[in-house]
Amino acid sequence: MANTSNDEANQMMPILEEESVTDVKHDVEEEKSSTDQENEGHKDEQDNRDENEPDDTLDEEAKGEREVKKKEDQDPDTDLEIEEEKSEFDSNMRGIYMCACKHLGVVPCKLGAKAIALPMQSNTSTLILDLHDNWLEAEGGEAIASMLLENCYISDVDLSDNRLGSRGIGSVCNMLMQNTVIQNINLSGNEISDHDAKSMADAINENNRIRHLNLSHNEFSEKAGSIIGPAVSENETIDNLNLSWNHFRRTSAIKLCEGISENMGLRKVNLSMNGFDDDVAFTIADIIKKHHALLILDVSYNRIANAGAMVIGKALEVNDVLQTFKIGHNKFGVEGAKAILQGIISANSIVEELDISGVEVDKEFLIMMKELDKIRPVKVIHGPVLSRFIIKKRMRSENDALYFDVPKETVNPSNILDLVCNYCMKNTIDVHEFLQGKCEEKKKVEIPVFLSCLKSAGLLLTEDQNKLLNILLEECVDENLIDVSIFLE
Repeated sequence: MANTSNDEANQMMPILEEESVTDVKHDVEEEKSSTDQENEGHKDEQDNRDENEPDDTLDEEAKGEREVKKKEDQDPDTDLEIEEEKSEFDSNMRGIYMCACKHLGVVPCKLGAKAIALPMQSNTSTLILDLHDNWLEAEGGEAIASMLLENCYISDVDLSDNRLGSRGIGSVCNMLMQNTVIQNINLSGNEISDHDAKSMADAINENNRIRHLNLSHNEFSEKAGSIIGPAVSENETIDNLNLSWNHFRRTSAIKLCEGISENMGLRKVNLSMNGFDDDVAFTIADIIKKHHALLILDVSYNRIANAGAMVIGKALEVNDVLQTFKIGHNKFGVEGAKAILQGIISANSIVEELDISGVEVDKEFLIMMKELDKIRPVKVIHGPVLSRFIIKKRMRSENDALYFDVPKETVNPSNILDLVCNYCMKNTIDVHEFLQGKCEEKKKVEIPVFLSCLKSAGLLLTEDQNKLLNILLEECVDENLIDVSIFLE
């Protein structure tokens, strides 16, 4: 009877023609119905055999158990409970998945990385493998590393944010020591620590094909720099190295920077977010002075103070290669910012972009920027300008003998604008900034606008002083318009 049930089940299986979820669910129900019929057939046969057995072969206790079992089988409530256990949710989903795989011609597999690795070993068309943020962990990393040993076509690999850990990254490093195809590899965010520095250094030493290496967002700290630094110095194939968001400090950071300064193959280096200090800044200055190929350097967020910025500024004066320098969000202030800017004003420098985001600058820094702009165009990104935080300056009261620093009796409509302009320049009151954009083509503004700009720039007048100025201005102008060209020069 079981064979008959199986034949019927096979005949009832539909031929899947379209990729439809409805068809897949229908297949599962058909298979489930056939299985239930088969199980029912087995149960009937067992019951018949039990009924035909002689009662004298069983003792009273066995007879009682059999009667209870028969009663439970005939009880409709019990049947419903049994049926509910058979139609378990997980089993149903597994069945749908298996039918879907059969319908689509896909091999079922419960381990994603292994499922990918097997067919990729012989794949000849895929050149870029992006497995970013898939939590492959150690076992998945081992499977992918094993596949990359066999595949000789994939040249760009992204395994970032996969929590590979020591075991997984060890397999990847072993693979890199033998692989001669991969040129770009991203191992960011994989919990790589000092414990794994030796494996990574060996891979860097042995591999002469990798050009872009991203080891950011890992856990390298006090020991890793002394191990990885010498390896980096030897591998001149790498031209883009990203070690940002690690914990390189003190000696470790110095050894790492020394290795970078000796590698003339590097074109782009990112060391941001590592917590360097002024001691490491001296080694960064050596990179800038000695490296004759580095085009982009990022040392942002590294606790570099004014002393370190001064040394780096001096190094920039002799560098004739660096094009982009990022040193923003460090501890140095206005003086450090001016030292760095002075470094790229040098005739040797060809820096095209300077990023000191988050660092305060002053009016003198802005003047230096204008001087630099006359030499060559440079994109400078900086923090807030201190001169824009206006320090209000109150002029002496009208009872004083002086008005705009000259005897009051000498003030008249013909010289009032010159007096105001000289007074503002002497007291560093920048009216120019506030007058820009409010002038007409002939550089004229209305009297109320002019008085408002003086106030905004930081010149405070008493009510009587303001009235007197207003009267003098009205007498020296036509049509209520003031020529402010002397303030815009």
